Order: sequence, then C-alpha cells, then structure tokens
Amino acid sequence: MDKLNNYALILACILILPSPCIAYIGPGAGLTALGCLIALFAGLWYIFLALVWLPLKTFIQKYKKKNGVIESDEESNTETK
Repeated sequence: MDKLNNYALILACILILPSPCIAYIGPGAGLTALGCLIALFAGLWYIFLALVWLPLKTFIQKYKKKNGVIESDEESNTETK
C-alpha cells in the first residue's frame, strides 16, 4: 500500500508540472486579440466617462453657477481687453 501511495504521488507531481507546448498564433488571431483588447479598454474608458466624469462635471458646474463662481462671457471679455 505504501508503494502505491508513492506511485500516486509521483504521478500527481508529473501531471502537475508544466510541460512545454508548441503553439502558434496566426496573424489573424493575433490582430483579432489585439483589436479586442483595444475595444475593451476603449469601452472601459467610455463607461468611466459616462458614469463618473460627466455627472461629476455637471455637478461641479451647477455648484459653481449656484455660488456665482462662473462669470458671464461679457464680463470676462471686457476684463481681458
């Protein structure tokens, strides 16, 4: 029984250890994977803009307008001339 446990342990170690494999990614699959990665990052960026940045930006603009921090265009144009 002890010998069987040793064989099972050796077999488990052999199966767990990584072995080299021969793999090839063709140009079509590589470009598709690259395009998917770019689309994923662009999608995440747009989700960030839509859900976080734009509402925050409008909130800040409303807050500034409410407190009178934003000047009208006429006042700012006369000051710069």
